[in-house]
Amino acid sequence: MELLHHLDNQTLTITLPERIDTSNASLFDNGVEAILANYTPESIILDAGNLTYISSVGLRCILAIKKQYNDTRISECQKDVYDIFKMTGFTEMMDISKALRVISIEGKELIGKGAYGKVYRISDDTVVKSFYKGNPISDIDRERRLARKAFLLGIPTAISYDIVKIKEEKFGAVYELINADSLLKTLQKNMQKLDIYVEMYVKLLQTINSKEVKDNSIPSIKIDLQRRVDDVKGALDEKRFAKLQSLIDTIPESNHLVHGDCHFKNIFMVNNEPIIIDMDTMGKGHPIYEVAALYRTYIAYEENKPGDSLAFLGMEGELTRKLFMDAFNLLFKDYSNKDEILEKVKLLGNLFLLNHIYRKHPEFTDRIQKSIEVINPLIDKVNDLTY
Repeated sequence: MELLHHLDNQTLTITLPERIDTSNASLFDNGVEAILANYTPESIILDAGNLTYISSVGLRCILAIKKQYNDTRISECQKDVYDIFKMTGFTEMMDISKALRVISIEGKELIGKGAYGKVYRISDDTVVKSFYKGNPISDIDRERRLARKAFLLGIPTAISYDIVKIKEEKFGAVYELINADSLLKTLQKNMQKLDIYVEMYVKLLQTINSKEVKDNSIPSIKIDLQRRVDDVKGALDEKRFAKLQSLIDTIPESNHLVHGDCHFKNIFMVNNEPIIIDMDTMGKGHPIYEVAALYRTYIAYEENKPGDSLAFLGMEGELTRKLFMDAFNLLFKDYSNKDEILEKVKLLGNLFLLNHIYRKHPEFTDRIQKSIEVINPLIDKVNDLTY
């Protein structure tokens, strides 16, 4: 029996046949053995999308694979087959997931875009976030876990209630957001209320950054930032790279919640209240990370590549700069050294930008050089990254 299979990042996926019973169990075992003779995977996924029946003999075949590779999972189970696995106790000893509902986004309105995915409205009361890359199921599960944590901490966030396959793309998470528009679209329809929305936005940021995480359920942003600095070592001269490392060390350790990508496209208005939908980038650390990430999105990208604000946010660079500066001035209205803080935020925000371009698009040498020309004098001038 020849079984379809493929290896991806040390995970071997084997597609199961329509039936596994006494008539073909030995052929199935031989087919699996032939595959495993050519691979040494770290984990196995048994794709049960085609499986309509499995007997007790077939269950023993699955158990034999599980004994050989403890990290064996079964995916895409139809309801009747899943019921067999559940009734026989297999769902208690291994990860078995049901087949996902399939939806289409053809002709659906794109209403949001973040670091990990795009958001489409699929009906008046639901939206779906389509994930770009990585292991989509684990990405969605991770976001759901982070969203639940944020919700329990009192952050107004939406939690997905379903995982689906998207016909035109890959996988998605479905949210109930009745007649909701992104804060960006709400602003574009009511530009005269910019000051009101900025004040609402700042209160949301302050709410997020005021929450403390007292366990390890949320990743440390400082650890991630140190990795980002290491990533750009080849872009900076040795002296400035060493100074940058020492500057990162001055950021205080903190357990405060940081969203990490809380721009106007990742916030939706539900009954005139802001709700965050994108929690992938959430971590814990000093609030300077939050402000720096927003500087990157609202100002640094536009300065590095004119027109980027219009392409990504749907707003001219002049407006995104005003939006950021209005929010910044409100956030730091009680600080006498706002100009110094802004320089620190500018350095860190441009570091985030340089890291993205240097890792993802090394061919953009002109943009990398432009980013370095902004960062170098800031490294020379700034003495710490705290406030």
